[in-house]
Amino acid sequence: TMFPSIRRLALLVDGMQPLNEVVAQFEAASSFSAALDVLAVGQKGTLLALELLAQRPQGKVPCAVLDKVGEEEVLAAVRPARPNFKVRGFHNYRLGFLEAEDWLDPSVEETWAGAEKLLVASQTTVMPLAKAIAARMKALPENGTVLLETSLRGDRDRKRLRASHLTQAVARAYVWQVRPVNESMPVRPFRCAARILQKGPDAPLLQLAVL
Repeated sequence: TMFPSIRRLALLVDGMQPLNEVVAQFEAASSFSAALDVLAVGQKGTLLALELLAQRPQGKVPCAVLDKVGEEEVLAAVRPARPNFKVRGFHNYRLGFLEAEDWLDPSVEETWAGAEKLLVASQTTVMPLAKAIAARMKALPENGTVLLETSLRGDRDRKRLRASHLTQAVARAYVWQVRPVNESMPVRPFRCAARILQKGPDAPLLQLAVL
């Protein structure tokens, strides 16, 4: 469901709608000049939001800033249209999409083949993964990429768990860059893009590119 704000549009993704409906709403919203915030609520919404990020509307690669979002901020966006909506749980995220004119050319994916890859499994813990992302981002050359990869095969709940761990870690690493405890330390804010690999023995695989 889409909600207007003063400067941005907000699209609520809570896992209650199928991907094709969410994609249709996203494509409609991205045709406006305003930028778009996708509010991913819960594990269902988080996986769906990552699958949305992996779409290729207008033949380009969307990119977004991934950050954690609080319950009150979600409710403030959706209350006018859905006053009875409730946020359950603490793992809710904002994908702040850049305007469509700032999306990437599909050729950028060719550079991902040689990128360092971090694998996210069901047993992966969030804090070590977040630290690994942050450490690699500091050492990354300009226009470099770190890939996080997780399987979309198997049990639905495990897929959602892996996507949740991945998203938590990226959001935590992002906070360290934009709101560092020690402001004298060098930081590198980043944005994200994604793709789903449908070929290969382990497919489908979700790859999140940290740029």
